[in-house]
Amino acid sequence: MMGLYELFPVCDVLHSNHGSLALRRAKVEGIPMQYIRDNKEVLDAPDGWKWHFELVVNLPNGLKCMFVHQLSANVLQAAKDKEMSLVEGHHHSKQVIHYWGAEKNPNFAVIPGCLIDNKSLAYAYNKTQSKSPRLGAMMILNGDPIIIPMRLSKNGRWVGRKR
Repeated sequence: MMGLYELFPVCDVLHSNHGSLALRRAKVEGIPMQYIRDNKEVLDAPDGWKWHFELVVNLPNGLKCMFVHQLSANVLQAAKDKEMSLVEGHHHSKQVIHYWGAEKNPNFAVIPGCLIDNKSLAYAYNKTQSKSPRLGAMMILNGDPIIIPMRLSKNGRWVGRKR
């Protein structure tokens, strides 16, 4: 992780159902939260790393965008309900951008895909699912969302991105 911390000494991280599993289990079992180490301490993350349940940022075009791990299976309706653009993780088998609102500065609703290792123990439950994960990431450039698919070779290694 130290290489990641050197590249990103300041980072906003979203809580997720996988990352918060220990905290949720402790709460269910009645263990007081002050006895549980938080993600920052467990990962020995730098002071510039902050965890959020949701994060709203102002985009260069003046619109707001909310980032969440999981809000709704219908990301477009959730964005409309929040009255702002929305980027939502959690849905491993989807990669989609929906646009809505004013033509001049449309809002968007995005499910970017994921970067999960389909062979990892943490994702073993997917063996019972019919859909494969959609590997990829996204970026917002000048207020516009761009999905970046992650292409893999036959042996499961990233082949890089060519323009």
